[in-house]
Amino acid sequence: KSWEVQESVAVLFEWIGFFWMQDEGLAETAETLALLEYSRTALSGLLELDLWETKAMPESLYVQYHSRLGVTPGDPELWCIDSFRSIDAVYVFYYTLGHIFSHEVQNRIARRERDMSVLGMWLKSLLQSGGRPRYSDMIDTLAGECDG
Repeated sequence: KSWEVQESVAVLFEWIGFFWMQDEGLAETAETLALLEYSRTALSGLLELDLWETKAMPESLYVQYHSRLGVTPGDPELWCIDSFRSIDAVYVFYYTLGHIFSHEVQNRIARRERDMSVLGMWLKSLLQSGGRPRYSDMIDTLAGECDG
């Protein structure tokens, strides 16, 4: 099954543009903030998937998932304005995948001493695929570029 890659590649370029080109201290702070944001987004996604399956007790699901952040929501009825309710869920899903994928790209390129030509070859192969590869194909292609 294919998936849209625009948001995921957009996140990758955010990583290239900011995390790789800023001083180390600022990049570490930004990475911590991004981790918190993506953790919350992922929990919102889990809540939504569970709610879709059970269709019951959204307040208790909201408390269950968001308590994983280390705080207990004081007003569980606010589940209805959770991020998947106020932001397009598909957009958030692909953005979260992009964050995961960006870490994979960053790790693979770091192993090649930040050889950005590897990224260029990978982007070229992505464009040649028509921009609609499967996630696993994107990782495999990147692995081939990094290993080659």
